[in-house]
Amino acid sequence: MARHRRRHRLPRPPETLPLLAEAARTKAALRGPLAAVAGPVGAWLGQRNPDWAFLAAPAEESGNVWQYGSLAQRRRWLAAKLVQDPDAAREALATSWKAEPADVRADFLGVLAGHVRGGDEAFLEAALTDRAAAVREQAADLLGRLPGTRYGQSMAERLRPLVHRRNRVLTVALPHGERGDGTVRLRTLVAAAPLSFWAEFGPPAEVVRMAVEGCPAAVLRDSWAAAALRQRDETWAQALIGADPGGRTTPPLLGVLSPAGQAATVGHLVSRLPVESFARLVHELPRPWTKELGTALLDWIARQDDHRLVSHAAVVIARAVPPQCLRHPLATTRLTMDAGPWRRALTETLNFRREMYEELA
Repeated sequence: MARHRRRHRLPRPPETLPLLAEAARTKAALRGPLAAVAGPVGAWLGQRNPDWAFLAAPAEESGNVWQYGSLAQRRRWLAAKLVQDPDAAREALATSWKAEPADVRADFLGVLAGHVRGGDEAFLEAALTDRAAAVREQAADLLGRLPGTRYGQSMAERLRPLVHRRNRVLTVALPHGERGDGTVRLRTLVAAAPLSFWAEFGPPAEVVRMAVEGCPAAVLRDSWAAAALRQRDETWAQALIGADPGGRTTPPLLGVLSPAGQAATVGHLVSRLPVESFARLVHELPRPWTKELGTALLDWIARQDDHRLVSHAAVVIARAVPPQCLRHPLATTRLTMDAGPWRRALTETLNFRREMYEELA
């Protein structure tokens, strides 16, 4: 029986453990799963080889989650440490950085994204030369969120000789003499340069509506949108939404706006977009929704006639509006059986949520 239990815990012969432990030593994501299946044999090995100490005890018990934990445990540790002791978190990340696999490095930059600060500039600049494309892209995105970086200024300087304005025409030449496709390089430059670079060509609402020569206009507008998202620039987000309200960048750009700005912009989009287009947009709006946005969407759905896409949007709205919207007339009115099925379902869901919150309160 004991032999059966051991086979169940360790699906491979015990003599393979040293090879597996050596692989886990350099790939942190394997440590937790291996320790879980290695059992007493793994603990015995871990006690005799410091490099395999992660086999001796679970990461939480050893007190060294960062060194020996699974990827999920290490992500949780880093996220918590960035709040509790930001300097210690960054020191741990810098110390182990070169030994981490590429996918783990990119993953940890994603954790850092919610806590990035000016002092991270040098670390992120070094990551721009990483051999992994995913890491370089993450580093460029995080640098774009920091104002006044050397990286952003260097991108603006490279962009400067490529851009000219003549009357209502913006001429943007593709960069040459650099590695990679000119269009790809232009995307990188525009997305990374501070949006203040474009002030000399006019205010955002004017610049985004200019005719474009020398490069695909869509490339330029997509790159402006990437920059607005990175830099959380509400003025540029408003301008880009206004110039192309039905564009694919509209939903994420709405996430840049203040609660009042979101509600007001959605109110303008209702009048500018066909009902079908607006109903599709509802599915893509960034969440969680604010009270202002939820109220605007409830007001919109209350005015709609029966339509397949409207009924689909109603399902999303009923589930996604925040609790503060559950006193809206749609959530407090009982409909008659004459109402369409989607209207009854909308009201029933809102009523159920309102009553549940009231009961819990």
